[in-house]
Amino acid sequence: MKTMNAFTVMTLGLTLWLMFGAVGFFLAGTIGLLAAAGMTAGLLVLAYVAGPRYLLWTSKAVPLDDPVITELAARQALNRHIEVPRLYFMDSNLPNAFSVAWSRDRSSIALTTGLMEQLDDHEIEAVLAHEIEHIATCTTVARNVVAFLTAPLSAIASRAFVYGYLKYRNTNKQKGLLSAIAALLIVPFAAILVHITISPKDTFKADYRAMLVLQYPDSLASAIRKINKKILEQPSAGGNANAHMWFANPFGRSWFNQFFVVHPSADNRIDELMLFYD
Repeated sequence: MKTMNAFTVMTLGLTLWLMFGAVGFFLAGTIGLLAAAGMTAGLLVLAYVAGPRYLLWTSKAVPLDDPVITELAARQALNRHIEVPRLYFMDSNLPNAFSVAWSRDRSSIALTTGLMEQLDDHEIEAVLAHEIEHIATCTTVARNVVAFLTAPLSAIASRAFVYGYLKYRNTNKQKGLLSAIAALLIVPFAAILVHITISPKDTFKADYRAMLVLQYPDSLASAIRKINKKILEQPSAGGNANAHMWFANPFGRSWFNQFFVVHPSADNRIDELMLFYD
């Protein structure tokens, strides 16, 4: 599994280098290619080192002191033979969670207040087991790297498109059109990084393996149902390229978010669990 994720990061690096290299070669030939290689290596190192802290910071996550949830996390970490992740919470009524990691033995899980309030202990443990499975198989590391790289790209793209639309309608049609075109070029670039790194199969595998170690296996399907119901009622505003980080995609299905959808639907996840459960 570690080999697979090393290959994933190498593929991500090669894709970045090809994209930067094309621009670099066009501008400066061979020197541009070498500069692109250096930039790619620097970005990957920065994403690995700073990515987890950046993702916790941008989510406004703060340390969680809850003995019950800590015990649940410790039990699941013991099942997968990893160090107990540090726990954080985010002030949000929407039930959800995500994990960040540098390695199997250096990781964190962030839970929303909505998840802790709306799910029972068995369901919370099921969500923790799913996230710990991602940590144990090192898929969290690759997810963090791509999230760190695509977050600024998606933010720039969405703002450039809105800026271009307003400019086109109100004052400067040429400037507005160029801004909108730039946004439409950035979005596929960021989406490519997500789709070559993140596979829907990772979610199915984490669900299945989490179910195997849970004392109450049906609690995972129950958690997915509750979380999905709340998201459908009130999805998170806006959207970005970090939807893949979360236990469940918290964003609505706008044209922009469609580029970054890699989560299988809640119905598909539950159907897969029921096949194994039966």
